[in-house]
Amino acid sequence: MAQDDAGNQCPGDIVIVPAWDGTFEADPHAPFTIVLSQRPFEDGTPAPTADNVAICAPVSPVRLPAAVREARASYGGESPDAGPGRLPAGVLNSYAEGSIAVAHSLAITPREVFVSGSSGPRYDLLARALIARTRKAERCWRAISETLSRPDAAPSRINEGRLRGRLERLLTKAPAAAAAEARARVSMIADGSSPLHLDSEPAALAEDVAHLRCLCERRADAEQLEWMRSYMEQARPRDGSQLEEDYPYTIEQLSFVALLDQPHRIDSMRATFEAYRARYVKEYLARHTGHWDEAKTIHAALKQAGPTARALSKLNTLARLGEPVAVDELRASGELLLQPSACSQQDVESALALSPTCPACRLALADVSLAAQAAEVIEGLEHGLAEQQTRLASEAVRRILAQGGARLERFLQIVRAADLTGLALVLDDQLLAFLDELLAEPISTAAE
Repeated sequence: MAQDDAGNQCPGDIVIVPAWDGTFEADPHAPFTIVLSQRPFEDGTPAPTADNVAICAPVSPVRLPAAVREARASYGGESPDAGPGRLPAGVLNSYAEGSIAVAHSLAITPREVFVSGSSGPRYDLLARALIARTRKAERCWRAISETLSRPDAAPSRINEGRLRGRLERLLTKAPAAAAAEARARVSMIADGSSPLHLDSEPAALAEDVAHLRCLCERRADAEQLEWMRSYMEQARPRDGSQLEEDYPYTIEQLSFVALLDQPHRIDSMRATFEAYRARYVKEYLARHTGHWDEAKTIHAALKQAGPTARALSKLNTLARLGEPVAVDELRASGELLLQPSACSQQDVESALALSPTCPACRLALADVSLAAQAAEVIEGLEHGLAEQQTRLASEAVRRILAQGGARLERFLQIVRAADLTGLALVLDDQLLAFLDELLAEPISTAAE
């Protein structure tokens, strides 16, 4: 007996088999079934398909004690022969090193179930995990059944085979070119997959089924609702936006299940959507204007930082100075300079009636501010050049103290004074080649 999350007692089955070959059929209504195979899994052994079944296999063949080699046992029974309780240490360790096969992944390992040194396996952990999965699968099937049955009451007992057949018929009736994502998910279930394979919540599955039904029964309204939901998917607010509270409410109202139950609500859905869109357009236009004002300023700042980027790029080619620095910032600087500094769209507000983003620049409301990104890039370039300058001061000064020339004296003054602007202006290919040769020379003892 194992408890579910609500504290209810759930009797399940523990089954012993010589080897798992996929032919065992578990009770589909049992909260859980744990199968103990006495042989390891072989290559190509099929995983169980039922959501309530887990197969435990040892790392090497074992022979379970006679008291636990019964074909089926009720977990938690009063009789000492009711289930495989205490296992010999060697058997326990073999299962701990073995595998657990389930229809879908479980956040539990063989070592957690077959704990070394314990009085018996922790079947309760595995049972609770299976119960939780079974309960979710039941909720998914119940949501599908209720949506298929609306406005009538759904059958009290879930018949998965019958529901798959009804889904198949629905897919045949629904327009083939519409609702591609919903159709794909429903098709997987109709073809035999468990709802858990889709990693979808019951409410989302209900929306998929209702979507297809609405296309069959109220196509014009369904297509209108499709468009509104598609617009909303791309009109997500940015963090801190005043739209953050409005967005989830609006999405919740635009429901195919609600349209299926109350077709007259399409007008109120449209009104809710238009109210959100009006606020969204106002915020988007302000963001669009601000973004391109920023872009002009950013381009000017990046061009001003051009000498710094070029000097850093040159110094990074001097292998004897060490690993290149600020490589990401150099790449980002080039990418930012390649971006346009203005948007070509003439009437953005009119364009937003059809799409939630400007058709020319595709700026999204939630896009990261370029100003913050550019400031980080320029700061990184300056820090990178300062680091390379420090390396020059430590590696080159001792080698060039004996060298002459006014240009070289100017270079030494720049390096010693940490004059980043001066260094960026004086460093050209000729001086870079000289530095490369200089750093390759051994340090002169006389100069020291």
